[in-house]
Amino acid sequence: MLTAHLRSQDENEEMGRELAEGKVHELERGAALAKGFADDLRRAYASLEDHASSLDRENEDLQVGPFFERPLSWAKLARQFSRTSTAEHHASLARENGDLQVGVLVD
Repeated sequence: MLTAHLRSQDENEEMGRELAEGKVHELERGAALAKGFADDLRRAYASLEDHASSLDRENEDLQVGPFFERPLSWAKLARQFSRTSTAEHHASLARENGDLQVGVLVD
C-alpha cells in the first residue's frame, strides 16, 4: 500500500509538472500574441502620426498661400495706379463722386 501511495504521489507530481508546463506555454503564446498586437499598434500609430503631420503641413501651406497672394494683388493695384497720372485719377474720382471738375489754367 505504501508503494501504491508513493506511485500515485509521483504520478500526481508528474501531472502537476505537465499542467504547469502547459500553462507556461499557454502564457508564453499569449504574451507573444500581445507583443505582436502591440507592435502592430505602434506601426499604425506611427503611420497615423505621419499622416497627421502631413495634413498639418498642407493646412499651413493653404493658410499661408492666400496671405502671400493678397500683397501681390495690392502690388498689381499699385502698378495700375502708377500708370495713370494723378490728374487722371482725380478726374476719375470726381466722375465717380459726381463732383464738378475744375479746369486747370494754362498760361
